[in-house]
Amino acid sequence: MIVLYDSATTGVEKYCPKWPCKLSPAVDSHVEASALKNYARALSQRGPLQRDLRGAIPIEFASTAELVALPSLGASRPNAIERHGQSPDPVWDQFRTRFPGAWGLTSVTRIAFSDDADQALLQIRHGCGARCVRTESMFFEKRGGTWFIESRFPEEAEDWIGQGDLRYVGPDAKSRALYFRELDAAAMAAADSVRKDQSPRHIRGTVINRAFGTPIAGAQIFVRSPQTEPKPWARVVSDSLGHFAVNDAPIGTIMLELQCPGPAHRPGTTLDAPGFYLFPAMDTTLTLGPPDLRPCWNRARIHRLSSGQLTSGENFKSQFPAEREAGVLSAVLRQVVSSRMLSGQAIFSARTYARCSKYEPCSTLRLPQLTMAGVLDSTATVDFRLHSQEVLPISTAFAKEEGMQLLTDAERAYLGEEGYWLALDVVPADGGPAFWKALASARDGASEVISFTRPGFNPAGTQAMVELRIETQGDDTRNTILLKRGKRGWRIAREHLENETLSGKLTPASGKVDGGKCVPSRPGKPPTRERLSKVRGDYEFEMISSVGGGPGVQWRMRFFPDTSSWARAQPDKAWTEAQRQKFEQARKFRLPVFVVLDPATGNRMRSVEAGTYFKSGENYFANADHMLQFDGFGYDFEVYGISETGIFGSWEHYSFGVRIDSKGNPLPEPSGHFCARSVPAPASP
Repeated sequence: MIVLYDSATTGVEKYCPKWPCKLSPAVDSHVEASALKNYARALSQRGPLQRDLRGAIPIEFASTAELVALPSLGASRPNAIERHGQSPDPVWDQFRTRFPGAWGLTSVTRIAFSDDADQALLQIRHGCGARCVRTESMFFEKRGGTWFIESRFPEEAEDWIGQGDLRYVGPDAKSRALYFRELDAAAMAAADSVRKDQSPRHIRGTVINRAFGTPIAGAQIFVRSPQTEPKPWARVVSDSLGHFAVNDAPIGTIMLELQCPGPAHRPGTTLDAPGFYLFPAMDTTLTLGPPDLRPCWNRARIHRLSSGQLTSGENFKSQFPAEREAGVLSAVLRQVVSSRMLSGQAIFSARTYARCSKYEPCSTLRLPQLTMAGVLDSTATVDFRLHSQEVLPISTAFAKEEGMQLLTDAERAYLGEEGYWLALDVVPADGGPAFWKALASARDGASEVISFTRPGFNPAGTQAMVELRIETQGDDTRNTILLKRGKRGWRIAREHLENETLSGKLTPASGKVDGGKCVPSRPGKPPTRERLSKVRGDYEFEMISSVGGGPGVQWRMRFFPDTSSWARAQPDKAWTEAQRQKFEQARKFRLPVFVVLDPATGNRMRSVEAGTYFKSGENYFANADHMLQFDGFGYDFEVYGISETGIFGSWEHYSFGVRIDSKGNPLPEPSGHFCARSVPAPASP
């Protein structure tokens, strides 16, 4: 079938930008001047085509309305097909559904005739998918009452595979044949590789002590391959002469991890680890040998530095915390940290830490909205932001009085280095497994390091804020704490201020019965997954910022049933049975996806489609990441309520790095509440 656009189009004036047209030196002299002149005029004119055109191949006409509707249909009915090196294209997928059996979409310009009607010129364009298009001019002559094509002049040609069965890009098209020829060649190469893969492969070698050149008997060699990680593919042991052999290991990247003699693998005792690519039918020999055997010595315990907290110069001289600050830290120690101190599993950093330093999360996204809501004293917030950046040594006198064991920076560095012999770290690091094993060894099983920021106060000294940091292996949690002073001293009034949340709600506008304002409200229980899965249609989002107020931002999203691949995800192999059952229960509901629309026209913007997901029992519309608003950064929309006409919740901006003001001070990330009103979809053109 040939699908023909039902109107003559304007031409691509590559060869004929102005009169007289220049087609080709070989035929220009043969084309009558009147034909060339009329051709320039024909390329700039539009008009309907006759519907009674007939040919050897069936012709079907496509209207403007049908073609204009394809992008919106492709967005709302995703049916991505990817094969033969193609990328999914929802527009062409919809075209193929509408016109099954078509070669593509063809359009023509008006025909230009010579004055005596014996010659004619025509431009034709054929599209068949992404990078599959051809535009050419055709020269005709009439002989004996019959028209003949005399010459063809390609003007634009991209010869790629085409979308699905769509094809034809002219008589000189080659890409499709070359592509399938490459597939055939790849199949032949694959068959040859299979034969080679079945050939024997041998790795032979000797394990020696390089310091003396003597063999190491009983050394363990763990054969590691990406195909079996994290477990080794095999374990072999050297004989009395240090010889070993590995046969038919997996083809590809191989590493031989040489370890001390013994019954099993031990982290931190690797002696040598050469890696190479094992080719089919490869037979190679190599020598393994460590520069020394120190990792084989069983170092049972790492000792604490003799220069401990009481002899640390800066801590001994420090006057921090002063009386008011000491009261705040003592209250936090008694009311929040006391259980950890008694169990002996926590020690304390000998210095305060700088909140929001470098790329650390600021963890105070909600402080401005809590200040606006009257929970926080604005002066305390300002003082906290200022003083929580200061790094001060903690007084040894205060630490002794409170029963705190201090960990100095020097001891952290020492433990990171010495811990290399307890846990394998490629580069010994403060937060790596080597440090934590060494810390537990030197400090009676300690598994946490607790740090404070310097507190901030209001002028009256009745309100204080401090952030508590708890470091463990693989985790780093923060707790922003509000304290109030009463007759009996300081007490904890509120914890985890960084997690405070407000949701939007609509209230009647003043003087209007049918109007409404989006105002903050304490969120209730989030909607169920089943309720969220039924969200459909267009919504206008009004985002109200809790950071400094300001006008609401309005934009538009369209929700439609999810057919993307993430909804067909499989359970993780490492999950427990309880996690697997929870996943299967949640997967019963097909959640919607959304696209971002132009707020003015309702047309789809160039945006990234994003799905919905769930986090810690809370419902999110996630990652509305698009290039035309908000500087291209993403936003999370946490849903706390769904009605017949609206969606309500909070929003939060996320980015990489820390926002700062002109003086370099960290700023909270934008956040706030939102109200989304259901609106009719725009009428189809």
